[in-house]
Amino acid sequence: MKAFIEETIARCRVKTERLIGFDDDKIPANERRFGFFDDDSRWQTEEERAFSESHKHLVGCRKKGSGLYGNEGDLALAARAVHSVIVTRDQKPGPLKRAHEQGLNVVVLPRDFDPTRTSLRSLVMGTSVQP
Repeated sequence: MKAFIEETIARCRVKTERLIGFDDDKIPANERRFGFFDDDSRWQTEEERAFSESHKHLVGCRKKGSGLYGNEGDLALAARAVHSVIVTRDQKPGPLKRAHEQGLNVVVLPRDFDPTRTSLRSLVMGTSVQP
């Protein structure tokens, strides 16, 4: 599965973007989670901000091995599902599941997903992307 994901990201030219943000005294400089005013950064949309604000209570208070707080990364992805398709295998309760339940653009791959039998395209195209 990992090889399939890496190959698909390269072939489809998946774009990574950062949101513009401001310093937070609680986060050390080497752990900043935002971009600055450059070509790869953008402002968070009102819809993304509304989703993030209404679900920020799902973010844990302890850092994980990644350096992120529990559900912090999932919340950032789930908020982007307002305008982008998010593909995940995560089925645990949290921001991604909530976004999926609210009809946002989250494709939950079945546990037995086999790219040789099912087209990722067919799963993604079954998700109507919000403008």
